[in-house]
Amino acid sequence: MKPMDCSVLLLRYRKASEVVRNLVYKRVQTVTVLIGQAILFLGLSLFVASSVQATVDRITALPGTVSTGPNGGTVRLNWRVERTAVTAIATITSSPVVDIKINGAVIASFSTSLSQTTTNPIGTKEILSFSETIQISASIARTIAKTPGGATITRTFSDGAALTGQANLSISGAAGVLSIRRIELSFDNGGKTRVVEENDTLRAIAEVSFGANGTLKAEWRLLNSVNIKGGGSERRLAVVRIPLRSSGQGQTRIVSPPLPTRTQGLQQIRLVILDPDIGSEFPSLKYYVNPTSIDGQTPVTAIRNIEINSPLESTILTPATVFSWLSVSGAVAYQIEVFTNADDPTGNNGKSSELLISPIDTNLKLVTGKVVPQGTTRASLAEFNLRHLSRNLTYKWRIRAIGTEGTVIARSGLRGVIYP
Repeated sequence: MKPMDCSVLLLRYRKASEVVRNLVYKRVQTVTVLIGQAILFLGLSLFVASSVQATVDRITALPGTVSTGPNGGTVRLNWRVERTAVTAIATITSSPVVDIKINGAVIASFSTSLSQTTTNPIGTKEILSFSETIQISASIARTIAKTPGGATITRTFSDGAALTGQANLSISGAAGVLSIRRIELSFDNGGKTRVVEENDTLRAIAEVSFGANGTLKAEWRLLNSVNIKGGGSERRLAVVRIPLRSSGQGQTRIVSPPLPTRTQGLQQIRLVILDPDIGSEFPSLKYYVNPTSIDGQTPVTAIRNIEINSPLESTILTPATVFSWLSVSGAVAYQIEVFTNADDPTGNNGKSSELLISPIDTNLKLVTGKVVPQGTTRASLAEFNLRHLSRNLTYKWRIRAIGTEGTVIARSGLRGVIYP
């Protein structure tokens, strides 16, 4: 081949290579642009989809706190999912695991998934319930028992965007983690209210259910009739310090010191728990000290009239019968009182009734009654109230209002009812 021919071929080869490189570069650019557009489109689609589906508003665990023993056990939860429908059909699913955490760190996970499909018009508010049972092993229970404050159970739900709910998990019977589960107060005769004479002996009793070990710190406190409504300071009657220990469900009884009965009027006694924190209102009882009588009779001051609406005269009395009246200003409680005739031997004259003030202003004999708080102007007698009545007899009833001083400030006239 001639030298000229080689030079021409080499030049042509270089031009051809340049053309090929340009073509490849343009193709790569085109592909890169297409990939970028695809990624952008996908991202926008996911953003729109998540925006449309992010409708879970709130997640609540019921109950908010669950517990098991130191050797583990089964706990049951109901997850309440509140959402707003933005599509006609939606599927709400949980995370594939439910976690147990201590101070935010996962100590155990259980592989279970919950799901529901719902159909509702767009904009509808709805509540979905998801129930599940979790088995807590002994080793997990021991780990939680060593941690002050216990653990949490967390579960995430999503219908496009995730929201997490949680419940508290405690170990009953765990050393050093005393918990008060229930307090029930009553007087020493088992009643919830008492009427006593001046200087009578009276005590309150607290039945306390607890779990775990520790020292219960509490105080018996009293509010007299002047301070019950006015929110005055309480009087401390006694300090309580009791070491409690239980490997499961514990029970103890706390008896109050003798309650003050030297001053007439309405009194309120309660057991205030100082430690541990029970996170709720302290239970209380009310009792009434009758004033000292003069020649066997207690003076009755002028009082107002209560207008009663129902039941009408000679109404048939059943548990569904509604007693209603008009409210009285200054009343802190109302009493429904049912009487027999003066010569009927079934009457008890208020000695064993659950009323606050005995009916000393009438010769009729009290059979049964009921006390309701201020603001209530309608009530019915329960079955256990009606057990004091005899069949096919006519009884008289009335309403009395009790004021802040623990005295009667108003009363209605008497009406008749028939117990069939």
